Amino acid sequence: MLLSGPRKKLLITGAPGTGKTTLLKKLAYWLIENGFSVKGFFTEEVRKKGKRQGFIIKLFSKEKSFWLAKREKGSPRVGSYRVFVENLDQAILELKKDLINSTDKTLWFIDEIGKMELLSQNFKTFINELVNSQLVLVSTIAESKVDFIEKLKNREDVVLCRINPENRNFVFERLKVEFVRKGKLIVIEGIDGSGKTTVIRSLENNLKELKLPVKVSQEPTNGPFGRKLRELLKVGGSANEILELFLKDREEHIKNEVIPELNKGTWLILDRYYLSTVAYQGAQGFSIKELLTKNETIAPIPDMVVFLDISVKDALKRITCRGNEKTIFEKEDFLKKVKAIYEKILTKFCCIKVDATNSISEITKRVLEGLSPPKPFNPS
Repeated sequence: MLLSGPRKKLLITGAPGTGKTTLLKKLAYWLIENGFSVKGFFTEEVRKKGKRQGFIIKLFSKEKSFWLAKREKGSPRVGSYRVFVENLDQAILELKKDLINSTDKTLWFIDEIGKMELLSQNFKTFINELVNSQLVLVSTIAESKVDFIEKLKNREDVVLCRINPENRNFVFERLKVEFVRKGKLIVIEGIDGSGKTTVIRSLENNLKELKLPVKVSQEPTNGPFGRKLRELLKVGGSANEILELFLKDREEHIKNEVIPELNKGTWLILDRYYLSTVAYQGAQGFSIKELLTKNETIAPIPDMVVFLDISVKDALKRITCRGNEKTIFEKEDFLKKVKAIYEKILTKFCCIKVDATNSISEITKRVLEGLSPPKPFNPS
C-alpha cells in the first residue's frame, strides 16, 4: 500500500467542481480520527448570499486561516479573483515549522496545487521539498497544462487518481485502504505460461498452514463483465472494448471483494491484477501513464507483487503443451512487448521477482521469505 510502497506521493486531479477538496478533507479528517498526524492546508470557499466571494486557506494543525483570493480589484489575478500571495507565503512559513518536526509518520495534505498557489515562489519551493522527501504527500492538483503541474504528474514516484462526481465516493473508500488495511493484497503476475496457477495453489496452502486467513481470487473475474471479457479474448474484439471491460470488471471486483476482504483482515491472493492490464494493453499501444491513472483511480495498490520471470520462448512451450486454445495475446512478438512493460513498471511496487523455471517449492520459499518485510523491486 501507499505507506509501505516505493511511491509515497498521491495526486488527486479532476475538473473544477468535481469534489477534489471535499474528498481530500474527508480523507484527512478520517485519518486524524484513526490516529494519524496530518499537516498541511485546504482551501475553502467563502460565500455571501449564495455567491462565491473568494477562498481562504485553513491549516490542519493550527486554528489559523488566511485569505487566498477575493473577488475584488487588485493584482496579481487569476480569473475574477485577486490573489493574496503574501498570505499564502505566511501560511507556508507556518507549515515550514511543521515540516522541520515531521517524522515518517506525518502525512502531508495540500489543497491545491493550482494556478493561484503557483503565483508564490515560496509555495513552489515548499512543494518541491515535500515531493523530494520520503514523506507521504496527498495533494489535489489542477488539470491545467502548466509546466510545474505537468512535471509533478509525470514523476515516477506519483500515484495519480482522476475523480469525477460519479466516482468520488467510491474513490474515498478505495483510498482509505491505502492507509489502513487489516489484510494483505498479494498479486501474482507474469506473462502467459509463467505458471501462476500452480504457484498460487502452493502459496495458498503454505499460508493456510501458518493459520492465516487466506483467500484466492482472479482477474478477469467470473462476473458478467469478466465472462464477456474471456470470450472476447478468445475470439477477438476491439482494443478499446477489451480495455473498458477490464476496467468495469476490476471496479466491480474491488467493490464487492477486494476492499471488503482487506477490511476483514484477509490475505487476498490475486491471479493477475491491474499490472496485467497495463502490460498487455500497453503492448497494444495504449499510454502506460494513462493506463496506470485509470486503474489506480479505482484499484488499491498491492502490498506485494510476485513476478514470475520466464523467457517468452519457454512460456510459449508451456502454453503449447497444456493444449488449451490460445488467446489473442499469446504470440511471441506481443509477449516480448508485454514483458518489457512489466520490467518497466515493477519498480513502482513492492515486488519479488522469481525465476519461474525453478521448482514450485523453491519459488514458494522465495515468496514467503519476501512477504515480510516487502522490498521495492531492484531491476539489477
